[in-house]
Amino acid sequence: MAAQHFSGVGDPNGVVFGNPGDTYQNEAPGPTTFWTKASGIGTATGWAVLSGGGAQYVFVYQPGGVAVDNVYTDWPTLYGALSAFKGERLVEFDATFTSPCVIPAGVYALEDVIFTGNWTRPNTAVQFDVGVVTTGLRHIRTSLLITAADPAVAPIADFTSASNTMLLDDGVWLFFGFPIIDFSGLSNEDQGYLIVRNGSRVFGAVPQPITNGACTLSVTIDGPDSQCGQLAVNPGTGTVSVRVTGGPGMITTAPTNGRASGA
Repeated sequence: MAAQHFSGVGDPNGVVFGNPGDTYQNEAPGPTTFWTKASGIGTATGWAVLSGGGAQYVFVYQPGGVAVDNVYTDWPTLYGALSAFKGERLVEFDATFTSPCVIPAGVYALEDVIFTGNWTRPNTAVQFDVGVVTTGLRHIRTSLLITAADPAVAPIADFTSASNTMLLDDGVWLFFGFPIIDFSGLSNEDQGYLIVRNGSRVFGAVPQPITNGACTLSVTIDGPDSQCGQLAVNPGTGTVSVRVTGGPGMITTAPTNGRASGA
């Protein structure tokens, strides 16, 4: 069933019946507030305030915790609430009770969504489970440790000539037991961009974890303590160009089919 949008005056709890993922707009005088149905099928309870109008929406994924307000303990419910809104949104991962925070198998549209941790909880572990496919995810930030469980399919692989840049920022570490980022869908006339910035790191637990296929992949390593391990998958007909800027960024292994340059 498609998510529904309701409106009224005041708190919807005890008044408005809905399903997880539905939204509600409080039209009472004053700042507009929005609510999402966080739990309960066909009930009038489980409504949680998102934020005031015009603010950025934050959805906290905290497995094993308590679902309250904008905190979600299971991914499907969070994704349903997230999908009811457009524009820039944050998914903040919190592994306080269960680590890693697992994203289960499924296809998830994540355009304009940023994955983030929180420096008050450093090195939060996040795992893409087998069968995860995302679309539109282009920005991961702030003290997250990312792994994937699928040996065959990278969860971030929908790059096009119009959407060809992946940003890892502010202490994100990618551990490549299995591939996470795959640029091979780009053609030999396309350019892909991977930006590893501000203490973020890409580690190759297995050789050549990032696929670049036929495209030209440009990797920028920017800022202190930013690092990249092995970069390109063979056999790929494309090339990899690596540029180190803004501090002692490091290339720990030379790229396959590529070259490195410093600035």
